[in-house]
Amino acid sequence: MLKVVKNAHVVTERGIIWDGAIVIENGKIKAFGEEKDVKIPENAEIIDEVTFNRTFDQMINNMRYKHMQEML
Repeated sequence: MLKVVKNAHVVTERGIIWDGAIVIENGKIKAFGEEKDVKIPENAEIIDEVTFNRTFDQMINNMRYKHMQEML
């Protein structure tokens, strides 16, 4: 299963990505960054308008937070 979260605020140790995208394949983060820089696969399910949610760096690294998995 391939999903892309668009319009996300992604908080990393280097700062905040305000217009971010996260590519998730089989429950694992494959790519993230500014939406304009992330290649979005054509066959991905798009989860859009997540602008009021925050995605934290450690969630991207290990995906062990239940609420993040439920969001996706």
